[in-house]
Amino acid sequence: ECFHTMSVVKYVGKNNELAGVAVSNANFNSFVTQLLTERQYRVEVWAESKGTGKGGWSIIKQGSPGNLESFEEVIFDGGGDATETPTAVCVQISSDGSGWKVGLAYCDNTLKVIGMSEFLDGDQLSNLEAAVVRLGA
Repeated sequence: ECFHTMSVVKYVGKNNELAGVAVSNANFNSFVTQLLTERQYRVEVWAESKGTGKGGWSIIKQGSPGNLESFEEVIFDGGGDATETPTAVCVQISSDGSGWKVGLAYCDNTLKVIGMSEFLDGDQLSNLEAAVVRLGA
């Protein structure tokens, strides 16, 4: 689903019995965040056990939507806020006599979503503020 091809799959182990994919740190962080928070999957990270001498594998991290403790540094930055998502927002504001007519368009590169909305707002533009905060922009 992520790469749309099987050519990235590499097989490791004594008899090439274990399939795996090498990804960059940025892709790993994005995949794990998406799997745990959006798709509601369980995630396990395995590593080769070097101390046993048998070449065995062991779980070094595991998480689920209800247990994000092992992946907090991946999903959240040091301040505890969600990591920044590359979201572009375009706003057009015009007066309609009694208030403001706001046009809002956005593009979220992480979720690959484009959206737009038009709504009426007051002098403080509180609806616009709420929309921008909700989009994470």
